[in-house]
Amino acid sequence: MQETEKNLLQTLERIAKLLSSYGSFDSILKQVLHVIETEAGLKDPAITILNFSSSLRPKDKKREELEKKYKPPLKDKVPFNGSTFLISPIRIEGRDIGFISAIAEEKDVREEVLSFLSFVGSLIGFSFFVLAKEKTEVKNVGNIIFRSKQMDEVIKLALEVAKSDATVLIRGESGVGKELLAELIHNNSPRKSKMLVKINCAAIPENLLESELFGYKKGAFTGAITDKKGKIEMADGGTVFLDEIGDLPLPLQAKILRLIQNKEIEPIGGQPKKVDVRIISATNRNLEELVKEGKFREDLYYRLNVIPIYIPPLRERKEDILPLVEFFIEKFNKKYKKNISISKGALTILEKYQWYGNIRELENLIERLVLTSSDLVITPDDIPDYIKEKIHEEEKRKKEEPEEVLPSKREKKAEENKKKTALQEIFEKLEISDSRGLLSLIEDIEKKIIENVLAESKNISDAARKLGISRRQLEWRLRKYKIEFLNYGRKSSFQK
Repeated sequence: MQETEKNLLQTLERIAKLLSSYGSFDSILKQVLHVIETEAGLKDPAITILNFSSSLRPKDKKREELEKKYKPPLKDKVPFNGSTFLISPIRIEGRDIGFISAIAEEKDVREEVLSFLSFVGSLIGFSFFVLAKEKTEVKNVGNIIFRSKQMDEVIKLALEVAKSDATVLIRGESGVGKELLAELIHNNSPRKSKMLVKINCAAIPENLLESELFGYKKGAFTGAITDKKGKIEMADGGTVFLDEIGDLPLPLQAKILRLIQNKEIEPIGGQPKKVDVRIISATNRNLEELVKEGKFREDLYYRLNVIPIYIPPLRERKEDILPLVEFFIEKFNKKYKKNISISKGALTILEKYQWYGNIRELENLIERLVLTSSDLVITPDDIPDYIKEKIHEEEKRKKEEPEEVLPSKREKKAEENKKKTALQEIFEKLEISDSRGLLSLIEDIEKKIIENVLAESKNISDAARKLGISRRQLEWRLRKYKIEFLNYGRKSSFQK
């Protein structure tokens, strides 16, 4: 294999790895452009996805908008002496969704270079197709990112109860997103135009909590030189979110009960006054046990628990990890002006971890990884040792259990696939051998695509239209690859 062809194959492998990683698609495309420019020797590469994102190129270089009608691959412009402008389409299922272009610093461009650019366009199209499919499964409701059925049911219930004024008790471990759910309920309620006041009952010292909640009158105690409204009164007409309600002291529990029953508060040193608020509370503690121990009022428990909503921990809905990782990577890429993505191997480690700190722990880790990553892609080596050690301990514990569950065929297959390169996975899906040169691989891929389209087409013209080429071009390829349309249900008109 010649040196140029070998280099292009290595570059394709690098690009395939990038496109199979996870993160912001814009960031991944920028990484692909960087690799094309630095490793393939093509200058000023650009990718344009029509109706998806703006044209992307390293260093935000400017260029006039390119023609939207083109044939793959083209050598139609020579912008500089001795240089050739190349352009190739990016397609999904026969539909052009964009194009990739670059400048080759030579007049007679080798066939391998044209095939390379065309193949990169195909890889981008395939990745965009997978991305679009995944995006339809991921939901973002009130900044709550999820794909799992469990969270879908939680969100549906929250949106339904938002219509009423009933008290809601949100339960779940620390870091699962109880505050976000309270915001979602308020923002979809008739009270959304009024304030949502958040109070963390565990974060405020007990001797200050009463004045924070209910306010005080001038002269009520030393230092009370003016009247002060409590947070509950500030929320009049809106919603009060009492986080960590299980930590509320018993004397104040009686005052909250009075608020719920009578819609009434009493500032320190003042007279009772009416307020109109909805109460949403949250806790990660076992309130039933606290009631038994006499640490939480039973009557208040029943008043708060009119509509209970339970948010499951992240380890019980691991299908939400990928969309959350992508969301946080995009968030911190913007914050720190980076273009980081994450490899499948690193993501697999994150999916094995139990996440006892839930989404808050995941967010903190992704911020750390984006900040400290020295490469464009977060790899397994970047994952902190404590996570790997916890996974190892968990796996060891499972092995020591009396009944060992053997891995399923699907799990064994997934383990085998981890050892394959990104390009090998694509070749296997297309039933193509990767043991030959670049041009042979491109021809095999083209033949396989033509055969797949023919199988779903009415005639030669219909197939050519789906492929985005002329009937004559398709007939030439059918002869070249010795494909008989008769094998696909109909006889071709050009068969001799």
